[in-house]
Amino acid sequence: MDQHVHIRHLNNAFKSIFKKEASEVLMQLCGTAIGCSFAIREKALCGQTSHCSSCEIRKGISNALIEGQAVNAQIVTREFEINGIMQLKYLKINFKPLKYKNKTMVMLIVDDITETEKARIEVTEQNKRIRSMNKQYRMDLKLAQKVQRDIIPKSIPQFPELRIASRYYPLEAIGGDIYDIITIDQNNFGVFVSDVSGHGLPAAMVTTMLKALVRSDQELLLKPDEFCTYLNYKFMDLSKEMYLSVIYGVYNRIDHSFTYVRCGHPHMFHIRQGEVREVIDEGTFLLGFTDTLQCPINRLNLKRDDKLLIYTDGLTETWNSEKEEYGDVLPYFLKENHELDVHNLFMSLDESLLRHKGHDQFHDDICYLGIEVTGNREDIKYL
Repeated sequence: MDQHVHIRHLNNAFKSIFKKEASEVLMQLCGTAIGCSFAIREKALCGQTSHCSSCEIRKGISNALIEGQAVNAQIVTREFEINGIMQLKYLKINFKPLKYKNKTMVMLIVDDITETEKARIEVTEQNKRIRSMNKQYRMDLKLAQKVQRDIIPKSIPQFPELRIASRYYPLEAIGGDIYDIITIDQNNFGVFVSDVSGHGLPAAMVTTMLKALVRSDQELLLKPDEFCTYLNYKFMDLSKEMYLSVIYGVYNRIDHSFTYVRCGHPHMFHIRQGEVREVIDEGTFLLGFTDTLQCPINRLNLKRDDKLLIYTDGLTETWNSEKEEYGDVLPYFLKENHELDVHNLFMSLDESLLRHKGHDQFHDDICYLGIEVTGNREDIKYL
């Protein structure tokens, strides 16, 4: 181009970008020739539009002529009329002064980066959307954490004839395990321990709904089989892709019986006079597995100094660097520490679990709850 911004020569690449033949553009003003949107819409010649004073192409040509050397590339973003249609183009243009037919002119090296730039902009927009979604997710997660903190018992009810201890370690900020101790009446309380499949926000949402269901019907809480059937019915409506393991039972403070239902949940451990046994009982399917769930009732009778351990599989399936599960260690740990009261037992269990895990990460939510019969109640009946 010459100093007046007339096109004096062009190559095939230029023709390809603007879809113009040499006869259409030679000796024409640049903007007029290549279909600058400002010239088209304002019906003005190049140099006379409202944009010309700030036009990057004109400035690049002027600077190259004044400085007598190449000018750094400029990115031009503009619509051009190409084949009768306004098209947005992203052009990277280098300006280099040279002699052409014994006159000083400027060679424009034009690189059409439209597709690359559109892709970059799309990625930038996607990143903005992702950041916005992440921000919303963090806000939702913070709210979910607060809700879950509220549904996990802040303190465990204590009774004169019993000691009760609990632990809850979610894998993520929020988890899918839940436990509860529900006072039903003067002589009975409910014990609820469950594990929702998965973890994180979806599992935590389910546990929140479970908490409401667990507290919804006091009379039903006295009947573990009917209660779990009811939970299964509700859970089938809540989720079609998640399952729930449960132990729910009623502890009677008079005769120290624990009447319970086990739905796809790990067997409990019972400690008596130094002997540790896994409680083999009649269980049933996970909740959410079938709408025809049958819940057989089990009964365990406890005596003074007995301890009962209820837990989720995150405890026994914690493995170490050798891929050894803590479930292989747990019975021996319980036997070696059977004389400890349940609170000190759980403190030792915490330490033992961490030693076993070593530097490995936990792989699941962990929850465990223990009940110890101390026999302090005056009307206690020993079996």
